[in-house]
Order: sequence, then structure tokens, then C-alpha cells
Amino acid sequence: RDGVQCAFLGALKQMLRQYDDSLRQVRAAALDRRQAEDGGVRGGDLRPVTLLELLFHTEELRSHLAWLAAACWCDPPEDAGAPEAPDGGVPRARWEREAFPRGTALLDMLYQEAVGADAGGGELLQYLFRAALEPYFSDLTRWLFFGRGCGGSAGPGAVQVEVGVEGEGGVAVPDFLGALREQVALTGQQLRVLHLVPGAVPFVRFLETLASGGEDDRERRGGADPADPRALEGSGGLPKSYSAGEV
Repeated sequence: RDGVQCAFLGALKQMLRQYDDSLRQVRAAALDRRQAEDGGVRGGDLRPVTLLELLFHTEELRSHLAWLAAACWCDPPEDAGAPEAPDGGVPRARWEREAFPRGTALLDMLYQEAVGADAGGGELLQYLFRAALEPYFSDLTRWLFFGRGCGGSAGPGAVQVEVGVEGEGGVAVPDFLGALREQVALTGQQLRVLHLVPGAVPFVRFLETLASGGEDDRERRGGADPADPRALEGSGGLPKSYSAGEV
């Protein structure tokens, strides 16, 4: 199961529900505008909403839906040579002809779409991008602070960081973070190696506690500052020093 795609679809469904609620308010908005134009006079205006009023009150909504359709590959193909539907109807959309991206490929697509969008579409696409990033950053945190492999956000076909410890892969790195790919790989690899070094387990547990926020609770209770090495000397919080020969 792809966590990135699930988070993306969840944010998309939430936005569509909000748009549906907005459509239900079109008549009320049109009546409010009529009342303002009539000088605030209240009356039983039973006239239906006209097509012009509908277009006026849904202009922003229609723009948002167009951006969403493009981001989801649901907009109709622009090229005349696009394949038609099996029944000879409207040409098939891109998602019907190609596999929709998943994992880091989806993150790269959303990143590029958000960077290249105008002011209106950029805010919407940034919302979808941030929602899709959450499960990926959870996997990235597990790798950087715990040395644990991908938890399902990579997606098929993603290039994994190869780790030579226990034969497990690391975490996929999207192209927009490509400059950090080597550093991400080395950080997780070093933590995996620490698990195999005699005496390093207390230090690894200390790092995991810091990453999980447990030390923050201790500090709020008046405990020692975990960032101060003197507070850990002799307490077993840090492993003893090993010589090169011992390692």
C-alpha cells in the first residue's frame, strides 16, 4: 500500500467535499447579492438562479476544479491524436492510458506542478503536496533517526537507498531532494551499523529517545538536559569509548 498516494487521495477527497458544500451555497449567495443590489430590501425572491449568476458565483470553484483535474490527469487530452474511448466517445484521459504515479514519483510530480503554477493554483497544489509529504517524512524520519527501512511510501519502481546491513533497503529519495541522496543513505547506514557494534546499543537508544520526543518530557519534569554530555557521564546513557582494535 502506497502511503503517499493514500494521503494525496485523502486530501483530494476532502477538497471535493468542500467544493460540494460550496455548490450547495450558490443559491444563497445569489440571493444575498440580489438583496445587496436592491439596497438591502428583504423580499421573497423566488426567481431561480440564472446561468449568468451560476457562472459568476462559481468562477473560482471552476478554476480550482480545472487545476485538480490537471493534477489528477483527469482533464481531456489536448492532442488531436489521443486514443478514443472504446465506445467511440470522448478521448480517454491520461490516467486511463498511463499508470498514475505513486510514492516519490508522485511527490516529484506534485512538486513540479506546484513550482510551475500561478498564484491561485499554487496554493491548492501546495496543499496537496504537503499532505502527500507527511507519510514520506515519517518514513524518512524512521530511516534518519532509527536506521529502519521504507514503510510503504516509496511506490513501485522507486530507487531505494541500498544498505548492506541485514539485506534491507533504505528509503527512496525524490528527485527534488536529489542533492541530499548520498547524505540520507549514509546517515541510515551508519545507524544500522551502530546496532551491530558492541556497547553502542545505549547510544542508539538515546538517539531514538531524542527522535521520539521522550527526552523533552523528561526535561519538562525538571530532569537533566539531554544535550549536555556531562549529564550522561556515568549514567549509562552513552557507551564507553572503544579503540579501533576493539571495534
